Amino acid sequence: MQATVSAILDHIHSRRDEYLAGFYELLRFRSISTDPACRLELNQCAQWIADAASRIGLKNARLIPTGGQPVVYAEWLEAGTNQPTVLFYAHYDVQPPDPLELWEHDPFDPILRDDKLYARGVADNKSGVYVTLKAFEAYLSVEGKLPINVKVLFEGEEESGSPSMERFLLENKELLKADYMVVNDGTNAPGQPIVPAGVRGIISGEVKIRGPLRDLHSGSYGGWVQNPAHVLGQIIASFHEASGRVAISGFYDGVEPLTPDEQELLRIAVENQAFIGELMEESGVTTPWAGEVAPLGERMWALPCLDINGITAGYQGIGTKTIIPAEASFKFSARLAPGQDPDHIERVFADHVLRFESAYIKISISFETNARGVKSIPKGRAADAINRAFTESWGREPLIYPEGGSVPLLGIFDRDFKMPILSMAYVTGGSAHSPNEYIHVDTLLRGLRCAVLFLSYMKNL
Repeated sequence: MQATVSAILDHIHSRRDEYLAGFYELLRFRSISTDPACRLELNQCAQWIADAASRIGLKNARLIPTGGQPVVYAEWLEAGTNQPTVLFYAHYDVQPPDPLELWEHDPFDPILRDDKLYARGVADNKSGVYVTLKAFEAYLSVEGKLPINVKVLFEGEEESGSPSMERFLLENKELLKADYMVVNDGTNAPGQPIVPAGVRGIISGEVKIRGPLRDLHSGSYGGWVQNPAHVLGQIIASFHEASGRVAISGFYDGVEPLTPDEQELLRIAVENQAFIGELMEESGVTTPWAGEVAPLGERMWALPCLDINGITAGYQGIGTKTIIPAEASFKFSARLAPGQDPDHIERVFADHVLRFESAYIKISISFETNARGVKSIPKGRAADAINRAFTESWGREPLIYPEGGSVPLLGIFDRDFKMPILSMAYVTGGSAHSPNEYIHVDTLLRGLRCAVLFLSYMKNL
């Protein structure tokens, strides 16, 4: 190992407690982008990050306003024109912590227990923000410079679908120009680093079913007033065939056949026991559903899926309240395969749902997130640097696997910027969208080691 890198890693390990304390500060911000009540804390969180970037020596660190939450931007461009420029992306907003009663502690008061660090956003994705900055800080503290040119883009709307980002990116295309984009989002499997080879697209929203003017007495009106909750059940039941295949006409339009390389990646992934074992342990599901539709790997990435995320209808309190509710609603999300047009899938979804309108029932649909999927099999200089960094820091090569989740901003980058997009997850953890989100705390320092090695290898390749 180079003497410089060794000194930087020693610097990191000597400051473990200091680094953890700083991470706790970041985790305490209630940066929930879907909650208007958290707008002030989102801005405070973004300012904290910009101040940290400036303090460690990055240049032009600032908040850039958007139509929604601010973007944090910073750069260090003094490595020279013979070195590449890498744009690092992560997001500082987090999922809502609900249901709060299932958390074992305050989700915004980090707690370390049994070598696990628990907090909302600890895995998704404040670790991506924090480790990226700390890797730069360690390099600048020891060397006084970075080995490559860097730009950072930390957004505050990823968990709400990045609604302001398309306009922001188009207005700042020159500012964000780089040779590579590296996405610091996601987590690794225990003992197995993972490099995503793409992400699925997404649409999401809410369906509202309206019946009578107000809640009605189920004795006086039952049997002759149609119940919106019953219609809700009919709509949801119509979404899937018994096999698990989505029954909406046109839902699979645009799905691209897998290439031989993609088929091989999926085969290797589902045969990796560490990877599949983590998914089953995390979910408690040991028998995958919908096996008749397609092989497991394809269902996890190469095909779209449709899910109900929440249902509201009628009385939810203690005991009984015999009513016909005036309204019922459900929230939904559909993950889309690369190649599918999210606007088209919105249309076929709406056409299907609105067939349930009648003289008795009115239906409205509001769409929120809308993003394309991206294929990004890692190849070339940056991919080699990522592979070497993971192999040295983890003791094994990364598993290259297409991610089933979505990063809305990547579809815009893939379409408009034409730069190679790669991914590096720094930590291992779980429950990212659930109560008691956590990371294995030792992987925070291992992630820092991996990030430092990546910077070094990008210079030396």
